[in-house]
Amino acid sequence: MASLSSLRKRPRVTRIDSNPDASGDVGNASPAPSDFGQVPRGHGNGSRHRRHWKQIYAERLMVERNWRQGQYRTQTLDGHSDGVLCLQFDDQYLITGSYDNTVKVWNLQSGSLIRTLEGHRMGIRALQFDQAKLITGSMDGTLRIWNYRTGTCMRTMTVSGGGVNCLHFDSSLLAAGCVDGSISVWDFYSGSTLRLVGHADWVNGVQIVSPNRLLSCSDDTTIRLWDLDTRTCIREYHGHVGHVQSFQLAPVLWKVSATGALTQPTGQALQHINYPEPSSSSAT
Repeated sequence: MASLSSLRKRPRVTRIDSNPDASGDVGNASPAPSDFGQVPRGHGNGSRHRRHWKQIYAERLMVERNWRQGQYRTQTLDGHSDGVLCLQFDDQYLITGSYDNTVKVWNLQSGSLIRTLEGHRMGIRALQFDQAKLITGSMDGTLRIWNYRTGTCMRTMTVSGGGVNCLHFDSSLLAAGCVDGSISVWDFYSGSTLRLVGHADWVNGVQIVSPNRLLSCSDDTTIRLWDLDTRTCIREYHGHVGHVQSFQLAPVLWKVSATGALTQPTGQALQHINYPEPSSSSAT
């Protein structure tokens, strides 16, 4: 496994604008119940106003044309003193986490720094925010829940699995993957917690896919599907020979029945995509 120092990158965030701007939607926002560490509520279900598909298509087409024709500008945001490890943005905010132990909240349109959130003792490797809250995960073994509009830390949670490498939350659950291979899950409403054990190395990605299903990927080369009711792994996806750093769930492949049961695909690989190593003659 690579050391933390070997994973460090340049402390810089670069924004690329095309004209007109494309949306930076990273997922639906979700409200937070007030009985979980006094976290403020969002508004409604937090989903964005729906636009007609033709408007979205025309916007994306123009962005692609501008990109291909070189009609864009770049803006570099300097502020972190060490590598930037994670980020998320919406139409208004860009939030970044760094090895310098800080989280920074930026104005996405102007590129100006709004505030710096301090409190973690080691690098921040994961973050997610919605309309009401920001949750950050650090290698110091803690999760912090923030009001990122005021800079207030509302709750600090210690994770038993060591450093937090990834996290994901929805309207009711929060999951965090740790460097010891475990996954911790909290229920916002009941306050209950559970721990999933099975991965043999760092957990690099987690995603809650239904009230009782969770997906994870790991340096142990596997992707796992978990049943949160029984706290067991119900399927392993094999095929990678190296660390699985991330995954993206294709919603069309997952269906919810009328009874609320979640059905998943067979787990069979549809296609393997191999990228050849660059030849020595083409190496620079």
